[in-house]
Amino acid sequence: MSTGDGAERGGPRFQITEEDVRRPDIVELIRTHLAFAAEVTPEGHVHALDVDGLARSGARFYSARRDGALMGIGAMKLVAGDPLHVEVKSMHTARAARGLGVGQALLDALLAEARASGAQRVRRGAGTQGAFAPARGRDGRSRSTRTTRSASA
Repeated sequence: MSTGDGAERGGPRFQITEEDVRRPDIVELIRTHLAFAAEVTPEGHVHALDVDGLARSGARFYSARRDGALMGIGAMKLVAGDPLHVEVKSMHTARAARGLGVGQALLDALLAEARASGAQRVRRGAGTQGAFAPARGRDGRSRSTRTTRSASA
């Protein structure tokens, strides 16, 4: 899809591409994402989708990689009943890649892809707990996105 650039933060470049959600390293990072959400979110309030849920949802799934190493993930899907409305889902940056701009580059790439597909509205849910503050901060820096609380992340 595009090339992300961590150079503004001193990091090397990385590739953001659409990928199969069932790749083994992606499955592992999704499991990490789900475990993180379960750890920091009150019981019964984790709405993140597992691999099968993402595959069934029709979401387009993306990865950020550097030299083949998985740095982060994110997905985008149409909101049912509204072809001009997309939802960004399941964004997670690998622990070793945090602080390199991976999350912002993924969000920017997903927003660009949404615009290219004709979307006029973008929704992205991020938890309200402190652990999700970096995700909420990205929303503020990405002026083209309107965010609302999502039923699933």
